[in-house]
Amino acid sequence: MKPIIHITWEYPPFVVGDLSKQLSDILPRIASRYPTILVVRGDSDGVFETDGIRIYKAGQSVRTHPHILTYAHLLNLDLVRAAAKAL
Repeated sequence: MKPIIHITWEYPPFVVGDLSKQLSDILPRIASRYPTILVVRGDSDGVFETDGIRIYKAGQSVRTHPHILTYAHLLNLDLVRAAAKAL
């Protein structure tokens, strides 16, 4: 069975709004039925497993940038890089 993959920049301990809470509630339930991969931003690259979820952390290549669109674009590229490793 192919895994379900979630790509997000918010998941505990990185909390910005309510998305991380919603994902931390629903992903363990999904993982109990299907192989589940989560790709999330992190302080460094890494892979670990918790609650049946294989989590790939994408270390940010740029921590800050004066232009928010450039920062968001670079963060998304880091998430895609980590997703490619997960597959």
